[in-house]
Amino acid sequence: MRARGLPVPVVVVLALAAAPAPGAHADTFSWDDAVEGDAPPADSAARAAYELAMVEGDKFARLAAAATSTSVRRKRITAAVAAYERATEALPAEPEPHLRAGEVLFGLEIDCERAVFSARCPDRTDPKVMRRVLHHWHEFERKAPLDPRVTDLLFERALLHTKLATEADLRAAVLDYEALLDRVGSDMLGEQRLLSLANLAEALMMTGDLPAAIERYAEAIAIKPNTSFLYGLAVAYDRDEQGAKAREVMRALGETQFESWAIDVAGGNTFYVPEGEVFYYAALAREALGDAEGAILDWRRYLRSGAHPAYQPRARANLAALEAQVAAAGAKR
Repeated sequence: MRARGLPVPVVVVLALAAAPAPGAHADTFSWDDAVEGDAPPADSAARAAYELAMVEGDKFARLAAAATSTSVRRKRITAAVAAYERATEALPAEPEPHLRAGEVLFGLEIDCERAVFSARCPDRTDPKVMRRVLHHWHEFERKAPLDPRVTDLLFERALLHTKLATEADLRAAVLDYEALLDRVGSDMLGEQRLLSLANLAEALMMTGDLPAAIERYAEAIAIKPNTSFLYGLAVAYDRDEQGAKAREVMRALGETQFESWAIDVAGGNTFYVPEGEVFYYAALAREALGDAEGAILDWRRYLRSGAHPAYQPRARANLAALEAQVAAAGAKR
């Protein structure tokens, strides 16, 4: 699965970092005027509490983006998100605090390598942080389903669901990719569309829908052949008991593309969840390229990892067949 397509700015964090400091008028703050709806009826005290909390959240988010200390930045992130969450308590129907809370957490805790403080980026795999981002982004969509900014969240939201890798998360990732492709369609930037198609195919395979996965991989490959897409297609073929076709795809790509794929995986540009899933790809490729001993090791690694139990029987069958071939070849010597 590809980690991302074209670089997408961290909208909220960059907007806050560039914005002037809040003035004395707490009731005149501005965020993003792209979508402006009528404020729901609320008494003046609730509205005042909401606006004060939003200004405080913006202030701490701006300070967090500028922080040079990891500990200070995290304290300010916590303060910013707490303020946005107070805003949701004041006016529960308002969607905007959820967008800002999710984007601050995402931009400064998960996707922070794109920001100026990338060298101080924390562990970006914390599932608790991912869950909080997902909560706020889903709440934003629930409260403002027609806001066009929902579309901007779908790709990264699908990736977060995929990395969490529960059955429910994988189904949610499929829905997000399908929604993104449906909403943007042919207007989507070419590279981003390709990644969405291929990542959707991977998520479909992880949910067990192999025919749909094969169809989506083929759709992406028809637009632009790519080694990781073709590897995904080969694995889907093999798991669909089309082993000869799977190995034919891998064999046609050759050693050079296998090495390039391995470099992408090592560099984090291509990832698989859970981690042991990568050994299925490596084993199938090594076997197709004639490295039986290396393939046997990788099949065993995959089985030990316990990744995707539904596909463990197929891996055991592949391993047994390969070990029998190696034993027969040795007996002839």
